[in-house]
Amino acid sequence: MAHFVPGDLVDGRFRIASLIGGGSMAMVYFAVDTHADAPCAVKFLEDRYLRSTAQLRRFRAEADILARVKHPNMLAGVHTGLDYGLPYLATEYADGGSLANHLSEYGPLPPRQAVSAAIDVCAATFAAHRQGILHRNINPGNVLICEGNIVLSDLGLVKMSGPAHTKVRGSLDDLGFVAPEQRMDARYASVQADIYSIGATLFFLLRGAVPLSLYANDPREVYGDMAAELVHIIARATQWRADDRHHSVDEVEQELRQALETLPLDPFDAIALNPTEPVAAKNTGNRPETPDPCPERSNRPVAVVPELMWRPLG
Repeated sequence: MAHFVPGDLVDGRFRIASLIGGGSMAMVYFAVDTHADAPCAVKFLEDRYLRSTAQLRRFRAEADILARVKHPNMLAGVHTGLDYGLPYLATEYADGGSLANHLSEYGPLPPRQAVSAAIDVCAATFAAHRQGILHRNINPGNVLICEGNIVLSDLGLVKMSGPAHTKVRGSLDDLGFVAPEQRMDARYASVQADIYSIGATLFFLLRGAVPLSLYANDPREVYGDMAAELVHIIARATQWRADDRHHSVDEVEQELRQALETLPLDPFDAIALNPTEPVAAKNTGNRPETPDPCPERSNRPVAVVPELMWRPLG
């Protein structure tokens, strides 16, 4: 359910412009940060999770990780807090959408563009791993395009030293990006599981097809005319046994960089990842001067948020 409408002012700072969308856990809005005069995205936890301590902690964990893991290819956190009892997380706005959206509109990426995107995902994931954080949900829907740059989103799932916070669930398409051991038991989340997801994501970017059980299929049928060096990297990253995959994400990145040097130039008419519509144009008319045009929000129930302290990202 949408809590806010265009013109609402969240926490005295974020002016809601429109609803971007929502999943099973959260609603995300396009907004303007009035302090920085910049576009941003504001995520609110869904109503049914507001009394779940576990889900609130997970939501808080995402904000904490965005504060800890700062990297050019990681979605940047802006602020977190409470508004009318509702916890929110504001991040930079990915004006180009996700790679999943891009492929659904334009089709598979040319090889050099796909490999470059995978290198950026590796760099962000390795930065998280160095902080002891596993992503556990790398897929094209969580790889965003922000002013033409690739950024990884949806962190906050599990620490390397701790148990998984959620069960692995989703559609068959989603499971195509999940390592086999992780599908059977989420407690097996590991560096190698993230590596599997990166390899599966790269396969999707190149082929435009969900990589269902790459380890169980005839490579000649699965990879087609894909460059041999890319087949080698993806096949190793998506092995059935975790021990047979790369040892670290940094190793995957180095192999991809070497492969990039040998790949021919992409077609001159390849679709760029830059957004087709300037952010400034999207903001036009989305900054009403009234302080808060929805006083009826004061009549909405105030959520009880247990055992959590909300503070600015730092």
